[in-house]
Amino acid sequence: MKTIEILSGLVALLSESGNEKEIADYIDFWARQHTTHRVTRIGNNVLVHIPGNDRKKCLIFNGHIDTVKIGERNNWQTDPLHLTNKDGKLYGLGTSDMKGAVAAMMEMAANYAAMQPACDLYCMFVVEEETTGDGTNSTLNYLKPHLKMYDKVAAIIGESTKLGAVLGHRGNAFVKVTFHGNGGHASRPPKPTDQSVYKAHSFIASIEKQKESWNKRYTDVTLGGVGIAVTALQAGTGAMNQIPTETTVTLDVRTVPAFHAKFQQKIEGWVKAYGGEAKILYPCPAGFCSPDENIAKVVMNLAKQTEVQVTQGATDQQFFTQAGIPAVICGPGDKAVIHAPNEYIDERLLTICTARYMQIVSDWAA
Repeated sequence: MKTIEILSGLVALLSESGNEKEIADYIDFWARQHTTHRVTRIGNNVLVHIPGNDRKKCLIFNGHIDTVKIGERNNWQTDPLHLTNKDGKLYGLGTSDMKGAVAAMMEMAANYAAMQPACDLYCMFVVEEETTGDGTNSTLNYLKPHLKMYDKVAAIIGESTKLGAVLGHRGNAFVKVTFHGNGGHASRPPKPTDQSVYKAHSFIASIEKQKESWNKRYTDVTLGGVGIAVTALQAGTGAMNQIPTETTVTLDVRTVPAFHAKFQQKIEGWVKAYGGEAKILYPCPAGFCSPDENIAKVVMNLAKQTEVQVTQGATDQQFFTQAGIPAVICGPGDKAVIHAPNEYIDERLLTICTARYMQIVSDWAA
């Protein structure tokens, strides 16, 4: 079965983060129909084990099966749930992020039903990468006891790199900052300093200065500096003439290792200085694979790449880094088009991805 055909089936299934059961059932059934490998279900995560010639080495391929929301369909020039080929670009929700890589991994698994790989493989199809990261975390925790039998373990994360080798990314967390203030009728408003909206405004105005201060001290030579972005602002009671007593600002904060160690203390101190309360959600550290690791050398060599590359967006690589497993990010998608209407994947890169993954297996095992 060709990768494009597999991708078409995946794109047709709506699998927004948190609602992946249908696509998990599809991959589970597909793997049992097209391979003879052992298929394990961990919640809505699907794990396929492929025994290889060398039973002391194990390579894990990780692909998330969830996507972000479609958003406004009017912004799509094609049906986001129908794979559409236009001039060598395959359009559809999740094509680059990252159903294209998942399709290549599925085709690889099918190919290895007729031939044995050089080493043991696990294809890990996971949920909630776009939100909690629980899919990879729970599946890796399940797998850890099995990995003890191997002398060498490494991983490939199929996020969008145009098949280049990306060795790391910053950590991240979401922070909900709540400000409380006096309410009242809009015709007789409290002093601005007593209103939650004005407190939130002063806090938001401080972001660039705070980020600059932290980056003078904590910028990482490889991963870069701390990033802070406002992703939501909520206030109001529904009445247009009423002053709200509560305003919430949601931040997406990107961290580097030296800063992440002090992350909670730094955030809470900053927020408190502006009269707010901080709730930190899903704090995850940075991911990184040393260029000296064999898996990094293999993927960089196949990509004809000499310089170390990192990405600004967080991935599930962080869970492998925490587990001490060297993992390289390498997938056929294009990060420039992800999380946006009219997402697409380059047909040429998709069609060579399975062969690239199989070459990585052979070269790394050797």
